[in-house]
Amino acid sequence: FDIYSDQTPVQVIRKGSQIGASTMEILRALHDARFWGINQIYTLPTVDDVAEFVKSKVNRIIKVNPCILEGVGGKDVDSVEQKQIGRGFLFFKGTYTEKEAIMLTSDRNIHDELDKSKAEVVRDYTSRMGFSKIREQRYFSTPTVPDVGIDGLWGQSDQKHWRFNCPHCRHEQHMDWEKNVDRERRIYICQKCREEITSRWVCDNGWWEARYPGERISGYWISQMMCPWRTANDLLIEEANAEDQQYF
Repeated sequence: FDIYSDQTPVQVIRKGSQIGASTMEILRALHDARFWGINQIYTLPTVDDVAEFVKSKVNRIIKVNPCILEGVGGKDVDSVEQKQIGRGFLFFKGTYTEKEAIMLTSDRNIHDELDKSKAEVVRDYTSRMGFSKIREQRYFSTPTVPDVGIDGLWGQSDQKHWRFNCPHCRHEQHMDWEKNVDRERRIYICQKCREEITSRWVCDNGWWEARYPGERISGYWISQMMCPWRTANDLLIEEANAEDQQYF
């Protein structure tokens, strides 16, 4: 809820894969288009990614939610590349064609899978907000190279971590792969008392805490270790099957 209600103009999410960030941004974009009447550009690396994303995720979210569906415009303004929701427009674009950003105006740019996108074109989209009084930017991605892309933006942010107290000894911490995993028992453990903790406990009993409060960029670090549907055993299996440690 804190992320949904965050009104900071520039936001960054440094994340693991499949943690729900795209779904969150779709819902937020649809809501703000309808009730705020703002125009938004949502980018993915390629136009093929856009086609698959809109058909398999965006359209399905709209279709199964009547409260969203009733705000969507007619067929002339409801396609893979653009949708009108209320008074606002939501444009879906790739980043590997320089012409993608031309002739659009935007109040908010949302950049999904930033590290796989073309950096120069992502920068070009910023000029599409020249006449807006809002000028908001959202960046989220799984990091690839240290200090570049999402990791570089995260380094400039207030760096919010999801903190929690151990249910056994009350030690305050955030999930760390090297400190919170018992490889022999294949469970999550407290960094201090070494007793078992669950990702459900972590999710339900934590809070966002900024390492550098007051920074201009609002940054969130979301790990799969925080997701209730992922266990330590799941991730240990993925680590064993990964091509290399860096990929994992």
